[in-house]
Amino acid sequence: MEYCPLNIIEPINFNIKKKYSYIKQIINGVNFLHNLGIIHRDIKPENILCGNDGNFKIIDFGFSDLFSTFEKKKEALGSYGYFPPEMILNKRYNLNIDFWNIGIICFYFLFKFFPFGKSSEIGDIKQFDVNKFVKEYHFENEKYSFFIEKIKEIIYSCLNFDINQRGKDLKDIIKE
Repeated sequence: MEYCPLNIIEPINFNIKKKYSYIKQIINGVNFLHNLGIIHRDIKPENILCGNDGNFKIIDFGFSDLFSTFEKKKEALGSYGYFPPEMILNKRYNLNIDFWNIGIICFYFLFKFFPFGKSSEIGDIKQFDVNKFVKEYHFENEKYSFFIEKIKEIIYSCLNFDINQRGKDLKDIIKE
């Protein structure tokens, strides 16, 4: 077993380029799981550790399950505050719920607070204007504007209320 001395609960000391690199690793990790047919359902900073090699590892597969492309889940599993809208509304969902969690992590990386607090109330989620924060966010250092724009695109893609569109363009966003 590998010792992993760091998680991403407090990413405040990471520069924006490093944050973007970590976000890409998380997205690639989740895509890897999805390609294996695994839905994680609890992607959050506490469940992402950094190994001695500087690479992130997704941990805690307690809520994970095998997922067939023909199957839709309905169980509300994961961490309160990270539940996507369809889970809160007790609707069927697919693998794309993991991308909602990535959107929350990205938002936290940029703004240092969670978009919905620790709430998983559908009213709170619908009332919170993600666009207001993301569109108005400007980073004072121009050399990091590429990374800021990429993280914004990821947030828009992941915090999409349409589960079938959520995360759909992530591979294109992070390929550069």
